Amino acid sequence: MAEKSKPQKGYVLKVYQARLDRSVSIVGTMNPQLYVKQAGIEQRSEVASGADKSPKWYFSVPVEEGEVELGVVHKPLVLREVPVGSCELVVKESGGWAELFYEGLKAGSVKFSVQLDVATYSDPRAQYLSRLNDLELEREEMLYYKQKYKLKLEDFKRQYRCFTECRVKTEASFEFDSEEQSGRQDEFIKNLMKKIKAKTKEIQNSQKEIVLKRKALKEQEEKLIEDKTKIKKLREEISQEKRELEEIKEKMSSEYADMKRNKQKVKLHNKLIEKSKEKTKKPSIPGLNTCRNNSPVQSKTHRRGNINLSSSQPWEVLSMEMSTRRAYSSRTPNTSEKLRPPLHPLAGNSASRLISFEC
Repeated sequence: MAEKSKPQKGYVLKVYQARLDRSVSIVGTMNPQLYVKQAGIEQRSEVASGADKSPKWYFSVPVEEGEVELGVVHKPLVLREVPVGSCELVVKESGGWAELFYEGLKAGSVKFSVQLDVATYSDPRAQYLSRLNDLELEREEMLYYKQKYKLKLEDFKRQYRCFTECRVKTEASFEFDSEEQSGRQDEFIKNLMKKIKAKTKEIQNSQKEIVLKRKALKEQEEKLIEDKTKIKKLREEISQEKRELEEIKEKMSSEYADMKRNKQKVKLHNKLIEKSKEKTKKPSIPGLNTCRNNSPVQSKTHRRGNINLSSSQPWEVLSMEMSTRRAYSSRTPNTSEKLRPPLHPLAGNSASRLISFEC
């Protein structure tokens, strides 16, 4: 018959708490997290947020025989995790505190226990030992908290002693006779009453001053309001005057433009008049005595240049007159002027042979 195979031994690693010596967090407290690594498999506990250097987990992990890496990591909210310390444990039934190291320096310690797993290996002796180990761990924890409580109690007693001593000293300093106490109280009350009366007078005077100042301020405010209204009226008047001045300026500018136009028109008109005068100007014949009213010439002799008209014949005079007219018209031609009728040598009295010229 084949022999029965022995059941493989399985263990349970329990981690309760840690006491860390170094802080890794840049701001605030640490958030420590526990990890257990064996044969490339890593298991992690919950993050003890805000626990800083004294975290607690109560974390249990099933492990096998061999070596286990146990470590603590700071898990910040945003940045990457930062290692605090780690150690290597040999899996066997044991318990206590294991020291953590980081780069060869001590970083703290972890409280743990290794027990046989009852589900994989049922041995009453092993169960007894595991329970005994748990009790020892609990006993150590109780002793730790007991020492902590004793230290706090001693601090409280010291503070209480200091308080009682101070109280006794103050009571001793304030002890005096009843008569002296009553006299001092009366003097103190009188002084207080005097001070109170003086302060009440000061307060009344200050209140009166405040009332007067308020009245003065009200008057000043009223004056300011009146000044503001006056300023508003003046501004309105100034604005109206400005508008009127602008209107006057516009009128003046329009009148000035009209004056310029009229001047130009007058200049053009004068030029036209001058041109028309030049065109209508009549040439004057030199050497001739004319009469505007066609009156006969009183003098018997009328000279034109060196010619004696009295001695010459009438046809000769006419020919001379026509030649002079032609010569003058060739010098200054005037097409608009009408030709005058020929002059008659005998005008008026033919017997006298006197010549009269029309102009």
